[in-house]
Amino acid sequence: MNFIVWIIFGGLAGWLGSMIAGSDLSLLGNIIVGIVGSAVGGWLAGVFNVDTRKKFSFISFAFAVVGSALLLVIVNLIF
Repeated sequence: MNFIVWIIFGGLAGWLGSMIAGSDLSLLGNIIVGIVGSAVGGWLAGVFNVDTRKKFSFISFAFAVVGSALLLVIVNLIF
């Protein structure tokens, strides 16, 4: 069940991140970017000393979206 929640969470975070970064991705692309962006967002939360290890919270979702958008901006700059 957690795997399905990760896919939904990653898809939503990736989709919102792509809207912020101005990228057009497929559903699979949004899911991948969202999951990797969640890891980037978790790292950023650790830098800012914010605990996002709870099951689900608005703060953890916000960091996932910011991480996804940041990931897409960096990828767009490289390519």
